[in-house]
Amino acid sequence: FNKGLGKRGGQFNFRNDDAGSRISDGGSEIIDVLAAGEFVSTLKNDEMPDFIKLDIEGAEMDVIDSLDMYIARYKPDLAISIYHKLEDLWSIPLKLKLFCPEYHIYIRHQSNYYTETVCYATIYSVDK
Repeated sequence: FNKGLGKRGGQFNFRNDDAGSRISDGGSEIIDVLAAGEFVSTLKNDEMPDFIKLDIEGAEMDVIDSLDMYIARYKPDLAISIYHKLEDLWSIPLKLKLFCPEYHIYIRHQSNYYTETVCYATIYSVDK
């Protein structure tokens, strides 16, 4: 699907910057966005994604909240950026464990800069 994923759907202005492209009233492009909860409710069981990556410039928690029942039921592997808001560092992993206590949570910083910290969640243990 060549569309954005958000708390609510519709068409939005999008600012296409090299660092931090995002939905913005001042954006010069128009993009289509699907409401996350509505989108997964239209899928059949065999179409459900088993991996979801979210790097959506601070709106990660909104999408996670709209996918609460989906996450609890299907337990997809997740890779979610947790550096856009300070509280995301702890609130996103805690929320994921609340929705799916079976998740193993791993946090990895992916760059030499302060950005690009990712929370991984999976029901499979990667401990050795």
